[in-house]
Amino acid sequence: IPLRCSVPAFVFHKGIIAAEIHGHRLATVRADRQKFRWYFHIFLLFLFLDAIQPIASNFFTSIGKAAKGILLSLTRQVIFLLPLLIVLPIFFGIDGVMYAGPASDFVAAVLAGILVVKEFRLMRKQEQNEIQTAEN
Repeated sequence: IPLRCSVPAFVFHKGIIAAEIHGHRLATVRADRQKFRWYFHIFLLFLFLDAIQPIASNFFTSIGKAAKGILLSLTRQVIFLLPLLIVLPIFFGIDGVMYAGPASDFVAAVLAGILVVKEFRLMRKQEQNEIQTAEN
């Protein structure tokens, strides 16, 4: 679903931005249109990755590892986004606020991917151990 939303948003960004700034003074709109477009693209940069983190969180919860599920559910909004909202504006100014969202999306997706891959390897190893003990 995030990919279905982000692709049309990238393609039809001019109409979305025009709808957002409708009613403002024309001089302000012309000056800010490029900035709005840039911020819109930054904000949507890793939107397609937003599906990975909740799926991984539900996976861990469903296999009985609720602690990892809770950790993953907190990663994007709390553990990564809030510190990035404080730190990135120090280095990038107001642009840092816009970079915080995609950065937290990316880091949360990478963490979710790493934890899921490790869990699958652990599950495969446990399955092989069970097969070996059943054969003996």
